[in-house]
Amino acid sequence: MKKRRRLRIIEDLLAQMQSTDFDRREHALFQLGLMLERSNQRADAADWTARALTRQQMRLMLSSGEQAQVAENLAQLALCSPESRASAIWTMGKVAADILLHPLLGLILTLGGQLTGEAAYQACRALGKCLEHYLEQSMEDSLKGNSERASASVRASLRDARLLSTLKSWRSRGDRRLQQSAGEALALIARLAD
Repeated sequence: MKKRRRLRIIEDLLAQMQSTDFDRREHALFQLGLMLERSNQRADAADWTARALTRQQMRLMLSSGEQAQVAENLAQLALCSPESRASAIWTMGKVAADILLHPLLGLILTLGGQLTGEAAYQACRALGKCLEHYLEQSMEDSLKGNSERASASVRASLRDARLLSTLKSWRSRGDRRLQQSAGEALALIARLAD
């Protein structure tokens, strides 16, 4: 697909995400999430996604750079549109894990306790995905003789007291799914920090 057409498809979705029409914005987030899922060739990307995307969207595989741009736009949307936070963070969770970690951590550190319910749960799930990726990468590196568990910048980011405090706060909330996902994230952080 030509670069100009690729950019137009992405720009159209990003523009729809800025819409004041809640349903239009949510539909754009859903479509973008499916495109990201297909781009990262996830095993759970079901065939039904073909019915939710246009033909051009189906053909578009987002590059790393495009995914990074999308992640930043989604983080901005989550900051500016509290009513779409859960959907924006769900969509962010579809970005490749190695690209997602830093924008997601920035969002969690900025919003912290403002993320509630579904938005906090989606943030924990996305963070868990990133942490599992880095843990798998660390194990592969270890098998190759490289003893470093995770990059220094990743480890430093994960030791941020505000992040740990936020996750502990979420773990103590009444929502069982949030408690479990926050607990899993904390356990993964501990494993990566070892």
